[in-house]
Amino acid sequence: MAIRHISDLDDNNATTFADMTAWYATHGPCGSNNTGCTSINFELHTDGQGCRRTIIFEDETQFQAFFPNSVDKAFTVTRIEKVTI
Repeated sequence: MAIRHISDLDDNNATTFADMTAWYATHGPCGSNNTGCTSINFELHTDGQGCRRTIIFEDETQFQAFFPNSVDKAFTVTRIEKVTI
């Protein structure tokens, strides 16, 4: 079964970004190039200091494999929701 995961990504230095292009330039693709994701969406927070990331994973295995790769980043990840769909 697929997994929908929502998390907030917040810049560790409280930098304000004008748009997602500026965010990506500083923080990279933030998982958007992961082959285990069937869909990924980013929405910049209104304060510009972070974004909300929504990822659909193929299954629990892909979900579990994603997170060990997301360490040592210049942003903090706060998990909001994980739902089996």
